[in-house]
Formats: sequence, C-alpha cells, structure tokens
Amino acid sequence: MDRMMITPFIAGRGGRVQAEIAGALVRAGFDVDDVPDAELDLLDRRACRRAVARAHADVVIDCNGADDVGCVTALSTDELLVGVENLARAAAKENAHSIFISNASVFGDVWGGPRVESDPPAPTSAIGDALLHAERITARVNGQHTILRSTTLYGARWGLVADLIGRVHAGERILIEACPVWAPTYAPHFADVLVTLARRPCYGILHRAASGECTQLDFARAVTTLVDHQYRLELSPAASQHNMPETAPACLATRRPGFPVIPHWRIGLRLCALESEDLRRPARQNATRTLLGNGTPP
Repeated sequence: MDRMMITPFIAGRGGRVQAEIAGALVRAGFDVDDVPDAELDLLDRRACRRAVARAHADVVIDCNGADDVGCVTALSTDELLVGVENLARAAAKENAHSIFISNASVFGDVWGGPRVESDPPAPTSAIGDALLHAERITARVNGQHTILRSTTLYGARWGLVADLIGRVHAGERILIEACPVWAPTYAPHFADVLVTLARRPCYGILHRAASGECTQLDFARAVTTLVDHQYRLELSPAASQHNMPETAPACLATRRPGFPVIPHWRIGLRLCALESEDLRRPARQNATRTLLGNGTPP
C-alpha cells in the first residue's frame, strides 16, 4: 500500500513519545491523525470506534504503554487497560493494524541476559504486570497486531539524558549503579520503527531497542563527558564494577532480523547531542565535582 494512502491513528497517554512518533510519520509523508488524550475518552468504547472510523485509519498506534515518565505508571490502573481494549477493538472493527507500544519491564528485573521475542515474560513490578496484561488484551482482541517492545526512551529535551545534563549543570552529586546491563533508546530512532511498521506490517511480538549494551555507569559517563570532561560520577555504595547484581533492567535482543534494527546507543546519544541545546552549553565553572567510587579525586 502506498504510504500516501495509509492513515495512522495515534492515541493514548504517550506524551512526548507519542509526539515523536507523530512527527516522524508526518515527515515521512503520512496523513496522521494524532489524538491527544484530552480529546478522546479512551474509556468510551463507542467514542473510540467513532474516532478510528472517522479517521479511516489503517494503523492504530496505542501509546498507553510508551515509556515516558508518568504515563507507564498510569497504565497500572484498570481504567487504562479498558482504554487499551477499546482502541484494539476499534482497530479490529475497521480491519486496521493495531500496534501496542510496550517495554522491557514485562521481563522483570532479574538478570538473565538479553531477552528475545520468544522468551516468556515474567514481570516483577506493577508496571510490568500492567503492560503484559495490555499486550495480551491487544493480541486477543485484534488478530492484526504488533506488540512493539523497547527499552527506556529519551529525547533531546526530555528523559534520562536531559535529567543528567540538568544535574551536571546544577553541580549536583550523581550516584550511578555500575553493573546493570542496559541500552537506552533514542526516541527518534524508535519512531522510525513505527514509520517502517506503517509501511510494512510485521505482526506478532517485535523487539526494537538501541543496539549494543552498556552499564548504567557507561551511559551516564558518556552523557556527562559531553557536557563537562572534568565531571566525575560517583558509584552508589552497593555498586561494583566486577560483580553482576541479582537484579538489573532487562536488555532486549531480537530473533526477527528481517526488519530494520535501531542503531547503536552511542549513535543515538551522538544525535541527541546535536539536537540538544543544553549539550552545547558549557557546564557551570563552579559546579561541584564528585569523586569516583573508589574515592579518587578528579
């Protein structure tokens, strides 16, 4: 199907992630119907059905599970799960492709290596449990579905990177865990996956996160170095660079290589730096320097 004939319908409580996706689809030439949460009562099944039908949607992207601070927490309520079901039913009624955005928290926080699409979920938090329920609702209600999982998402002006930059500029003390293996994903790269899915559906479960692996310390050090080469991070007392912890955020891998992958996390961070005004602004000269975990001064 020609992309100019495809209408993506985007709804949910995805906040800044939802905005990134909508922007990427518009730039790719799609006629996008992006509905803010305030304009659509997700608890009203008829309203959801009318909105999707009125848009003549071919793809319905549900951002209720998008990893954007505050939104995932809200998904733990029964009301939001009803909204997920209503969007999936509306898509099925219109013979549209449902895409539910989820994340690695469905695998819990027990380290066991990178998780692929066929690995059984085992959530250990209310958020992970809610996301898994939402995934299963979408799959049950609409046979034409994609469950798209990623890792922590960030943008040039929001999320983890923006938080770290702000704390460096403020001269704050930053404690970082050294060991958990992880790979945050640059949101515009994730949005590009949605562009490809709109053009070429890939049904079932799909993992797409930044390529490569790093520890939380590696990532934080890469971010702070962009702002201030003299800044030093401090390891949390429980952290060790040599011992794998009992718990760690899940890292995603894929067994579906025929679909485009997301670039390495360092590439995402480099692009983020080009977009971020704060990363181009030098840190305050009187910023407090912290010590390395072993007590070595900067």
